[in-house]
Amino acid sequence: MYFSIVVLVLTKALVTEVCHALNVTVTPGPVIMVTEKDNLTLSCLVSQRKRSGSVLILRWFFSPLVAPTLTPPPTSPSPSPPALESSQFLIVKMGIKKMKLYGNYTRRFPQPKFRLYEETEGEVYRLWILSVTGMDQGFYTCRVQEIRKHRSTWRASSNGTSTTQLTDVYLCAVLICSLGLLSIFLFTLVLTFQHFYRRHRLKVPVAVKRPQKPRRLKTHLKSSATSRVSQEDSLTYAELELVRPRPEPPSSPEPTPSSPDTVYAQILFQEKQL
Repeated sequence: MYFSIVVLVLTKALVTEVCHALNVTVTPGPVIMVTEKDNLTLSCLVSQRKRSGSVLILRWFFSPLVAPTLTPPPTSPSPSPPALESSQFLIVKMGIKKMKLYGNYTRRFPQPKFRLYEETEGEVYRLWILSVTGMDQGFYTCRVQEIRKHRSTWRASSNGTSTTQLTDVYLCAVLICSLGLLSIFLFTLVLTFQHFYRRHRLKVPVAVKRPQKPRRLKTHLKSSATSRVSQEDSLTYAELELVRPRPEPPSSPEPTPSSPDTVYAQILFQEKQL
C-alpha cells in the first residue's frame, strides 16, 4: 500500500513537471544578423500554461561576447559555474503587477536602449533594442516563470527559457556596400566598353556599294542595240570611182560643148552583207 502511494506521488510530480512545462520561444532565432544602427525587435512567445489564473514573471537577460566591466572584478577567484552566471546581465523584469523594472546594465547607456511591451497578455512579449552596435553582440535569453498563489504564498509551478544570438552586425553592412560598389563598377565598365566600341565603328571606313543599274535601263539598252543592228542591215553602200575620159580627135572645127577639163564619174552600187 505504501509502495503504491509513493509511485502515485512520483508519477504526479513527473506529469506536473513535464506535461505542464512552459514552452518559451524567442524569435527571430537562433542566430540573427542585423545591420549596424538599425533597430531590432525580439519576441518571447509563451504557451502551455498550467492555469489561467496564474501569473507570469518574465526576465530578459543579456550575455555579451565580451562582458563589459560594470563593477570592479572581485579579488577572490570564483568557481566556474558562477563565472558563467556573472556574464549574464538583467535587462528588464516584468513582475506580478505588470511593472517593468530595468536592470543596472541598461543604465550604462546615455540614452534609452531597451523597451519592453506586452503585445498579447500572457503570450507575446516584445523587447525592442534601439540603434544596434557591435557591443550588442551576444546572447539574449527570455526566462518565464509561472507562479500561483496558494494560501497567501506564491509558488512556482513551471518554468521556461529560450535564447537567441545576435552576431555579425557588421556583416550585412559590408555585404551591402560591396554589392553597391560592384554594381557601380560593372555599370561603369559597360559604359566604357560601349564608348570605345562606338569610336571604333566611326573610324572603320564603310564600304560603298556600287549602284546597281535598274533592269529597265538594261532593257532599253538591249532594244537600242537591236534597233541599231536592224538599221545597219538595211543600209546600202556605194563606191564612187572617178575616171578621166579619153581624148578624141575633133571631127569638126565647130566648138563642142565638152572641154578637156570635164571629169566623168562612174558610180557602182554594191550591197554589203553583214
